Amino acid sequence: MAKHNQIVDTIDECITNGVKNNILHLSAQDDYSDGRTIRINGNRLVNFASYSYLGLETDARLKAAGIDAFQKYGSQFGSSRAYVSVRLYEELENLFARIFGAPVLIAPSTTLAHMAAIPVLVRDEDVVILDQHVHASIQTTVKMLRSRGIPVELLRHNSLEKLEDRIKELRQKYRKVWYMLDGVYSMYGDFAPLKDLYQLMNKYQQFNCYVDDAHGMSWTGSNGSGYVMSQIPLHPQMILLTSLNKAFAGSGGAIIFPDKEQFRKVRTCGGTLIFSTPIQPPMLGVDCASALIHLSSELPLMQEKLQKRIQFTQALLEKYKLPVVSNNGSPIFYIGTGLPRVGYNMVNRTMKEGYYMSIGLFPAVAMKSTGLRFCLNLHQSLEDIENMIAVIAYHYPLALSEEGRTRNDVQLAFKLPLFEEERTQKNVQLDVQLKDALTIEYVQSVRTIEAQQWNSMLGSNGSFDWNGLCFLENTFRNNPEKENNWDFHYVIVRDSEKKPILATFLTTAWCKDDIFSPASVSEEMEKERQKNPYHLCSRVLMMGSLLTEGNHLYIDRSHCNWREALRLLLEKIASIQIQANLTQVNLRDFEADDIEIRDILLGEGFVKVDLPDAHVFSNLGWATIDEYMSRISIKSRKHVKKYISPYEEYYDVELVSTEISEEEVQHLYSLYLNVKDKGFELNTFSLPVKAFKKMILDPNWEVLQITLKEQLNDRPKRRPIAVMFSFMGKDTYSPVIVGLDYFYLFAYKNYRQILFQAIKRASILDKKTIFLGFTASIEKQRLGAENIPKVAYVQMTDGFNMQVLEMTHVQERSKERERIYSQHVQNKQALQNTKIKD
Repeated sequence: MAKHNQIVDTIDECITNGVKNNILHLSAQDDYSDGRTIRINGNRLVNFASYSYLGLETDARLKAAGIDAFQKYGSQFGSSRAYVSVRLYEELENLFARIFGAPVLIAPSTTLAHMAAIPVLVRDEDVVILDQHVHASIQTTVKMLRSRGIPVELLRHNSLEKLEDRIKELRQKYRKVWYMLDGVYSMYGDFAPLKDLYQLMNKYQQFNCYVDDAHGMSWTGSNGSGYVMSQIPLHPQMILLTSLNKAFAGSGGAIIFPDKEQFRKVRTCGGTLIFSTPIQPPMLGVDCASALIHLSSELPLMQEKLQKRIQFTQALLEKYKLPVVSNNGSPIFYIGTGLPRVGYNMVNRTMKEGYYMSIGLFPAVAMKSTGLRFCLNLHQSLEDIENMIAVIAYHYPLALSEEGRTRNDVQLAFKLPLFEEERTQKNVQLDVQLKDALTIEYVQSVRTIEAQQWNSMLGSNGSFDWNGLCFLENTFRNNPEKENNWDFHYVIVRDSEKKPILATFLTTAWCKDDIFSPASVSEEMEKERQKNPYHLCSRVLMMGSLLTEGNHLYIDRSHCNWREALRLLLEKIASIQIQANLTQVNLRDFEADDIEIRDILLGEGFVKVDLPDAHVFSNLGWATIDEYMSRISIKSRKHVKKYISPYEEYYDVELVSTEISEEEVQHLYSLYLNVKDKGFELNTFSLPVKAFKKMILDPNWEVLQITLKEQLNDRPKRRPIAVMFSFMGKDTYSPVIVGLDYFYLFAYKNYRQILFQAIKRASILDKKTIFLGFTASIEKQRLGAENIPKVAYVQMTDGFNMQVLEMTHVQERSKERERIYSQHVQNKQALQNTKIKD
């Protein structure tokens, strides 16, 4: 899940859906802007998406100053600030020094300000902690630090107790501990706990705060110095940044320093101040005019007017009981809708009523944390605000109903209190609906389902026919380790004639959050798990189980109600998730090109995740090796002739007897652990030895082992060097677990041999299909298996762990680049030394 391409693809799908719903990538069609309204698709709308909180962008003084600067200095001043700056820069920085009472450096934008300051201020001996919700511009800049080997950690949003714990530990190892955060968070409009952070800076000399107050500027604070300065003075261990856009209504970013030396260093060494284009004269003129207004007696009156609008809005939101995520006094308001499609619906409804506001979508918020985001400014009248909120209050329940959602679905998504009366009402409505169309059956043991019926739906899809599930239920209950105790959930949806439309099973189990992450990430996680075995682990509701692979969902798409049946399944999954307090749902093993399923699940707030390819061998029914060879490709035949057939005579191949000794079981288990400890492509907990003992005894499983012949044995005791545990369905054969002695991997090709022997065994048993599982794609393809791209759809109520894994992935890639470069330098030096000797 931490792979960069997957994140880009998910963002692409989310934003593209917004474009298709006509709420993103819009164009304003105004010939003249009055600040209050905006024309979109020919319609005049009251604009509640603008973050120009004080309405200064239409102020005549700012316009005149921009024109005057244009007339005096032209459209641009063509020089880097490293050489020379237009005089307006010095004037602007002096004005800002008066606003903040500290040295201020002006940059072309807030993002470029971060890119100038952070790499200079944070030294190689430092460590950085990011707040989970810190602005993307800081997160992007901090990636530059990782390439220098500077450790970067992620902290849950506003988690002060955890922050202090990290300060105590990290200050023993690093020169400075930097905490990077926002003063006002841009999506929900919530605040940082600044007074507590000030106390931490007083308490720990090595603790430094780096605060982006872009959305706090102008509308509050003395001289419009922002939210941060309205709460605390500038601390000697703090760097403050703000925006000259937004409420300031100009252009650029500002870095506020506690001392002149840090100002000098960033001014001298900041990369984007040396190489980037400066703010151009017309906008510098606008900035100076805005700064003079900030220093005038007029600004407090503007701030007071905005505060009245904020308080008026808060009262209306309370009146209508709308789900406001944060309602603490900022001009940013966020009304949760939960799923993206509900958000699309609401934006379209409000636009038809004459009001434009923005939508919060992934990646700015979690997938199920979509919402309406509206901002207040002085262009809007109290009547505008009252009418807009009345429109939201009217359409909100209609949009939820149209999308098959309830207010409680939203309350749960944002961890807000539930409406008890609505919970009861929904159950009644659902029951009435189901009596007329569909019924949903839910049980927690496959033994309550008729075996023949289950097998007719899912029995040919892998190791989870009725017998296979009985085995799993017996094995993964009543174990001492919590990760080896699973809860089972079986769901069948039937039509009015009791015909099954849909069937599946799910398990609740402890999983490692890096299960699908790159191997380098999992290796890093396992180092931490040596101290804390459950580091970055979660209880997950998973379609299928950790020991099954294949299509876990039976769905009759010829039925006219199959989509409704899928909706009922998803509602049941949500119910299970809530009752068990699970943070993640993983619906897995769908074919990657299944567009219908993709569109439905993305609309329900799931994120698509690429899985390793599955491998299916269906070219069975051959009686001889020659016949098998005739059915595979020429390249595969060459592979078998060179690397498999010549080695077959080295082995004794046999099925493990149910009379196997405890010592022999432990040896086979050790072979499994050899593979498990190396296999980070799918990182899971180790299976208990109990599972292997049950496989050996269960008639639906067989255990195939290969042992070097007596004359080739070089160990004190002759033992198997490879083993395969396979489940046998009616027409299927599923090699589920492999164990290897890696000492013989190259000399005797034991992995290739055990894989080939499993295929031979399936043919002998007259099976129609072999499910060869994930990973080792090349080896399986060479034997004739078909690669089938697979995906999972994941829904998380808290994306914190995934952000940590993505951060680890970036750091591991940086380390790998360093290793490659280091090796390159060593090779180059070795070559040079050789030339000198010659």
